Amino acid sequence: KLLEELENLADHDDQATQQFILRSKVLLGNYSFEEQMDMLVRAIRMTVPQFELDKLEQFVYCFDEVKVINQIANAYSKAGQRKKAIGLYDRLLRYVQTHNLGITRSGGLIPLISHNYACELCVDKRYEDAIEIAEQGKQVCIDCGHYQFLPGLLYVKAECCHCVGDDEKSKDLYLQAYYIYRAINDTENLKRLLSDAKAQLGIDLLTSK
Repeated sequence: KLLEELENLADHDDQATQQFILRSKVLLGNYSFEEQMDMLVRAIRMTVPQFELDKLEQFVYCFDEVKVINQIANAYSKAGQRKKAIGLYDRLLRYVQTHNLGITRSGGLIPLISHNYACELCVDKRYEDAIEIAEQGKQVCIDCGHYQFLPGLLYVKAECCHCVGDDEKSKDLYLQAYYIYRAINDTENLKRLLSDAKAQLGIDLLTSK
């Protein structure tokens, strides 16, 4: 409803707002993979008219345009095209690290991309790679003071540490993520984390039994 109100109020020539509306429709709607890709490519071409995925590195992007490309990678992931998603996350992370490192707002982009990238690597059973990417994202969270994705990065790193046989490290990371989720009252992820820790480590994370 709020998106419809914004759409009615927005100037048709306000490309940035029109881009936000279109990519928000993808997040909120129930579209096929093909429809999502069409909408997201149309969205980014509102401000980067010559955009092509295979030429991603040739353009300069603002914060919101990077988020659209992140959504494209996410669409590939949800469609089961994991290799394409991983490849795109890798290219996008390298781009942001190269072009935006040192810019305060990039502190919100790198953890976002790192989190999604590490999750894909974990599902693909590339655990060591996932740990490395999650650690990079975690460090940017700390350095830039952007903590939105910090518990998620700790969470995926905990899962990967268990998968490579380091259960002590895994438990410590699960606990760190737990207390952040608890502090921000994220009950949904809190329950999921406790369940996953129980399944993986065979203990009640809070009692260590």
